[in-house]
Amino acid sequence: MIQNGTQNSSFRLYFVETPVTQVSTESGERGKDQAQYFTLDEASVLACGQSAKKFTGDYLKGEFTVLTRWEDARKNEQPCYYACIIKDGRYLSQELVRHGLARIYGMPSSHPLPGNITPRSFLNALKRAERQAQRQYAGIWASAQGTAQMAGMELVAPNTATSTSALPAMAGLNNGLINLNTATSAELETLPGIGPSYAAAIIRKRPIETLESLTKIAGLTPRKVDAIRHLVRLSDPLPPPQTVAFYKRELESYLNTNVTVLVDSIAKIEYNAPETFQAIQMKTANQGQYGGQITCLIPEEFFESFLKHYSFPGREFTGLLYQYQGETVLVHPRQ
Repeated sequence: MIQNGTQNSSFRLYFVETPVTQVSTESGERGKDQAQYFTLDEASVLACGQSAKKFTGDYLKGEFTVLTRWEDARKNEQPCYYACIIKDGRYLSQELVRHGLARIYGMPSSHPLPGNITPRSFLNALKRAERQAQRQYAGIWASAQGTAQMAGMELVAPNTATSTSALPAMAGLNNGLINLNTATSAELETLPGIGPSYAAAIIRKRPIETLESLTKIAGLTPRKVDAIRHLVRLSDPLPPPQTVAFYKRELESYLNTNVTVLVDSIAKIEYNAPETFQAIQMKTANQGQYGGQITCLIPEEFFESFLKHYSFPGREFTGLLYQYQGETVLVHPRQ
């Protein structure tokens, strides 16, 4: 509930949902669904809901902006409208996810956000924020170690349930940050306040040696630069060996050769695989350093045994690095 003068209005955030704070007839099913999402018990969800409520109250002290098209999120006697809430150039929804206090959920807007950020770009930013929260065991993820949602996270996060410190060096391939010198326009547009015109200006200004030099772009004030400072970097770390990123960095040298990767996790995917093959998405990591992901094509006769064997992270897989339908994939040998 937000009060503006004498008017009180209820809003529900686009794209995200915080956990329920109490069990009732209305919230009971939603609480169960949230517990399933986080693969936790309902008591843990309720505790997170209280934390999210306190975080939101503290975060929104002072001035903030509510953006809404007055779309009713409840369809009952007491309307609740979908909205985005921005404070100091940051979206409340992203901050909740980044602190492990919300799940990605809800009604996706069909309209661009301020700065002409597309809904798809915004959702991608939320997914990056969620992965960061999982790696840091932030918020509700501190209680989720060993669950299905966190499978393999011990390879890319500190081995403690209470850690809320910054990511260790190289915990992610790019620590979840966007490289201003290599990012595409679409990736740059996921940053708060960066629309197509600013993204194009940043690309034209490359190479960018300091963040402060961005203020020479018309309209990019020091305040706007500060709003993206924690989300960007100017160079990438070298990818860890025996990972997808390592081989893709010099793809011409490794394409059509057998390479060995260290498997972080695998997941079944819908994919137009060749006849007699099935596909999985494979994430790779080496000594806690994330190394990218790739589609892996598995002969049907090996598929079930492959799933069982690589359900345990850290195992080696050797396959052919190959181009299939314009995509770089790994192919399980038939011999």
